[in-house]
Amino acid sequence: MHLVENIVPALVKHWTGTFKDLDQGSEGYQFPPSVADAIGAACAKSGSTIPSAFGARVPDIMKDRYQCTAESWFLFTTLLGPVVLHNRFSKQCYYDHFVQFAVLIIKCLRFEISAAEIDEIETGFADWVQTYERFYYQYEEPRLSACTLPIHALLHIASDIRNMGPMWCFWAFVMERFCGSLVPAVKSRKHPFASLAHRLRDVAQLNQIKLLYGLTDELNLSADKEVGDTGHAFADYDQLRLVYPNRLIDVDEPLRRKIAAYLTTNYVISRSAALTHVPKTLSLWGKLKQLGGGDLIHAWDLVSGYHTSPESFRDATFIKYTLEVDKNQNRRNMPVDLEQQVFFGQARKFIALAVPADFPARRDADETEQVESARPRTIILAAVSQVKLTRRNKVGMPYFDSKSSDLGPVTEVIDVSTIDCLAGRIQAGKRWACLVRPEVTAKFRLVENSTVGDAIDT
Repeated sequence: MHLVENIVPALVKHWTGTFKDLDQGSEGYQFPPSVADAIGAACAKSGSTIPSAFGARVPDIMKDRYQCTAESWFLFTTLLGPVVLHNRFSKQCYYDHFVQFAVLIIKCLRFEISAAEIDEIETGFADWVQTYERFYYQYEEPRLSACTLPIHALLHIASDIRNMGPMWCFWAFVMERFCGSLVPAVKSRKHPFASLAHRLRDVAQLNQIKLLYGLTDELNLSADKEVGDTGHAFADYDQLRLVYPNRLIDVDEPLRRKIAAYLTTNYVISRSAALTHVPKTLSLWGKLKQLGGGDLIHAWDLVSGYHTSPESFRDATFIKYTLEVDKNQNRRNMPVDLEQQVFFGQARKFIALAVPADFPARRDADETEQVESARPRTIILAAVSQVKLTRRNKVGMPYFDSKSSDLGPVTEVIDVSTIDCLAGRIQAGKRWACLVRPEVTAKFRLVENSTVGDAIDT
């Protein structure tokens, strides 16, 4: 964490000509003022289309650098930088060098790392440091100040992982957040350490009570408390809750037909018969909560804030989801060959659809599931505006074309169990890049709660 917090700001200073009075020497990596301003403005603007679950808004890294925290630099490195820096340098090699650093950091954040991957990290950082020296040190004694201690420390990351496990096992984020939780406990300027000691004692006692009496959920005092009684539970979705607003709304015919198309695809039923099971008035919900530390996903059409005060809302409607798709769907005489594909889109509505006991079984259901399905039940669907992915950058982020934050009408209906997570997006010219948190940071919320106690390829 501290390496990112020190190295990336140093790179930004190099690019803006403010690093220890060093110029760019024989290289050409510095930005003109107009380019630097555009990069900073793009970072500040991105907060509106990136969910708060990803972290705090990243400020303008050029004008408001003093506001940046370790989390800000981490988000810039792994998500924003590969997008906002593309085509900004006078030479592609400087961008490629930054992207290489971002990719290596993301590799270090994998929940599990193999021996071969550690070797890749070791070789990658060695190559990155050598390139850094060529670009910024330039092997000239007056520029030796460019070779800071954090640059050298990168060469030891692979060894640390070999000795102590993946970085999430020993990185400083958890301890820093824990220390941050203690700060509000300081009520006395004269005796601050007594306040801290009392807070530590109270947290330890609360954790022991949770463990001894199995009261982890009941005594959870964290701000990110799970949705419990406030969410509406459904029998077949034990890890999901629908959350208010909830409305009975007369839906239009195109949406009814898309729901019928979903039923036809997933159940043994004809299109006309499926349409009879879709009433004209449906129960629509505005939010979906994934339990177990998952995301709270909003529906664009039902959460009024996106339309009345969009400047104060951080968009939590963009999602990543996985569906099984027939590779031979355009070949009528070929057998069905299903494969999983990842999609991105905007959640427009969450739909609770009641189906009767004699409703047909799923096409992929086995005999046991067919017997269990012979009862009245409710299926939870999401009406989604899917985006058409056009390309990926060198970090693997997919891009799509759109003119606004509202991604248009509903294009398909999916089961909410296929939703993987919230996604973010950031505008890059006429395109948008889809952002997904690295593996460990997506799971970090669970660790935090338990610890604190409660480059386009052409």
